[in-house]
Amino acid sequence: MVNCYGCTQVLLSASQRDLLLKQTDTLGLTPFFDSILGLGDIYAKSKTELARRWILEKHIASDNICVIGDTVHDFQVSLELGCQCILICGGHNSMQRLKESNAIVIEDFSELPETIKSRLVCSDSFRVSNALANTDSRTRIRVPAVSPFE
Repeated sequence: MVNCYGCTQVLLSASQRDLLLKQTDTLGLTPFFDSILGLGDIYAKSKTELARRWILEKHIASDNICVIGDTVHDFQVSLELGCQCILICGGHNSMQRLKESNAIVIEDFSELPETIKSRLVCSDSFRVSNALANTDSRTRIRVPAVSPFE
């Protein structure tokens, strides 16, 4: 989890928020997220709309956000938001399908820290480290508050 590095960690899903909370509570993951965004908690009709409203509410520049997901749709959401994206193989889409999207694709969470450090365009305020816990096929939005690399 990256929140121990001063980063905000958000769970974004098209699932109903109540169901997400039950899942994260069952897995003991709820405390690791600063926000859990699912349909039904605000009047959004899509993951993109949920994320856009959250970004505007928090006054965060989208180029300081990295969407970490496991589907081509997660990559499409990141493009619509103007965010960077890393896709992790293991969800509903095959490695080949993920790579066809032209997104950054990794095989598993263990590759995440190095991928972030070596492949993402980082502004001065966007520096992150450490892998995220696998919470099934949910999209994670990470927004750094401070740099753990400074």
